[in-house]
Amino acid sequence: MAVEVGRLGRRHVISRSGLEAVLKDLRDREFPSAISRQTVKRQRDTTVEVQTPLGCLLSSYTAKNVELPFLAPLPLLYHLCAQESEFARMMRQVLDHYKPSRQRPLSILAYADEISPGNVLAHRLERKVQVIYWSIKEFGPVALSSERCWFLAGIARSEHVKRLPGKMSEYFRRCLEQFILPIDVREGVQVRFADGHCSMVFAAVEVIVADEVALKEMIDMKGAAGTICCPLCRNLVDHKSDLHHHRAAFVPSTTIDLSLVDAQTDATVKQILDYLEEQADGRVSKAKFSKMTQALGFNHNPHGLLRSAELDIKAVSVLMFDWMHCFCVAGLWNVEAGLLVAKLQEIGITQADLHDELQKFIWPQAIRSRGVTGQKKIAKGDQNEDIKCSASECLSVYGVLRLVLLEAMQTQNLHAIRAECESYFRLCHVLDLLQQVKLGKTTPRALEVAVVAHLSAFKDAYQDTRFLPKHHYSLHLCRMLHRHGTLVSCWCHERKHKEIKRHAQLICNTWSAWERSVMVDAACDMLDSLMEDQDESFYGGICQPQEAPMATKKLLYRTLGGFHIAKVARSAYYAPGARVFKDDVVICQIEDLNDPLLGQVLFFASVDDAEWVCLQPWEPLGNNIFNCEGLDPVLFELECIRDTCIFRPMPENQAAVAACSTWASW
Repeated sequence: MAVEVGRLGRRHVISRSGLEAVLKDLRDREFPSAISRQTVKRQRDTTVEVQTPLGCLLSSYTAKNVELPFLAPLPLLYHLCAQESEFARMMRQVLDHYKPSRQRPLSILAYADEISPGNVLAHRLERKVQVIYWSIKEFGPVALSSERCWFLAGIARSEHVKRLPGKMSEYFRRCLEQFILPIDVREGVQVRFADGHCSMVFAAVEVIVADEVALKEMIDMKGAAGTICCPLCRNLVDHKSDLHHHRAAFVPSTTIDLSLVDAQTDATVKQILDYLEEQADGRVSKAKFSKMTQALGFNHNPHGLLRSAELDIKAVSVLMFDWMHCFCVAGLWNVEAGLLVAKLQEIGITQADLHDELQKFIWPQAIRSRGVTGQKKIAKGDQNEDIKCSASECLSVYGVLRLVLLEAMQTQNLHAIRAECESYFRLCHVLDLLQQVKLGKTTPRALEVAVVAHLSAFKDAYQDTRFLPKHHYSLHLCRMLHRHGTLVSCWCHERKHKEIKRHAQLICNTWSAWERSVMVDAACDMLDSLMEDQDESFYGGICQPQEAPMATKKLLYRTLGGFHIAKVARSAYYAPGARVFKDDVVICQIEDLNDPLLGQVLFFASVDDAEWVCLQPWEPLGNNIFNCEGLDPVLFELECIRDTCIFRPMPENQAAVAACSTWASW
């Protein structure tokens, strides 16, 4: 009897795409003989209970009668390198290129965050968890944009973490100690590849990146709510405290010139923590000790990360602010966009007018399909209220709002809000530069100039009334870029959180082994994604290529000459996580051309071992206006694509294109 596909999964919760994937696997592979829950569990556990020369993949730490599982990083790395996979090939290239040693180790990146699976409005959030990921900086900024290059290290319910003597700082410390105990990766470990080749891996924790709240918990700083609101500055105080009016040694957090600030160093932070430890033995009262920690900007935590002699973490050197949270998550853009919308309202440009303008634009399909265009985020709201949106929506809409403002300045008198417009344009320029960091096109000096210019313009427009600690944190980004050669942002981590949430939501019974169950499920997904070939490779590639039709083969032959195999596709990844589809408008950087080329995608092609994109070029007419017809289609290598563009159709086959991070105007 034939199976009715439409009836499958109705009595159990399974998505259409999930059902399709299961049916494809059953069609392409041999049907399993055993299908019980116990069989699935045994095979799942077998996947992660792997024994390597460096230890077992799963380890744990027991505290307060609770077992907190870890995915041991060194056994995991050994296991991944031993497979015949794309990741193993990339890892071997990294080791061959950098030749790490004890004096020049690879740089370990560590990240932590709290996520809330299930109903976030529930009275008791029993499944709220702390997660920790890690990666290696030498993978490169492009590969680090892929969730697959960030490896799960630990999962623990927040209520269990809070029971630890050192709370989150201790949990993060225990996780990082997996790199040095019982085997110290700083002294070198050997990995073996599938072909028998062996290489030595030396690595050390060099970067800790997270949002401000997570950094506060990990390194025991006072954070944005403290009087000393920046862990990198000794005498910078919250401007709302007015302390800078009473003592000349203090400078307010609205200070833009960092030369006026007494910078913290690794040594001064250690002195502060040592001093607090000396005073914590009862020499002073609790009230005085609390005032002492407030004045120094750090909490005393003998079980915390910075008190681990084995790890020897250099607080200032490893600290990195996440620019995504600084600018796009209740950050600088959200605040300034809300203030700007209120100012536009005063001169007659309503939120409804802005909303109507945004509806005229067409976003790339990858953004439209995920519902993160941000087109409806300015539809309504209270005056002077921050724009509430996701980080992806912020990144999607900021350039469109810039174009709308530029066009309004051409047709209307915006002189009354000239300072506000100038501040917004400078903010957009900073966001442009930050997005170009992973392409290696942003220098620390250029970023510093742009950030200082924006903060100066912001103070001219709005004074100090809405100056946040995040405004100050943005000043440190250029120094972090100079020190580490890149800025790690948390876009891919937020996407990776969805995998953890998916498994955590399905396991409702929060029994003692809940963390282990979620860890095993998430680890199985991670291992599968790293060991199987996927459309989204670590460096991009076309998706689901099909045999090219004869007309396309003739076009390819005229352009490229003879070939053996030609396939075409409707979509491709030009970078990890960055997918482009047919009919999207893209911007390309061609070696023979001085200026970037903009055009609409006709198709993607794989010809023998090379990958190409066929474009309908658009002719620039000035002021971000383009003629969409008249030029012959051209063929370029897929790697020439730099970004996708948002555009608004106009009469006479023309289009207005919103400037993206790759270019400002034509």
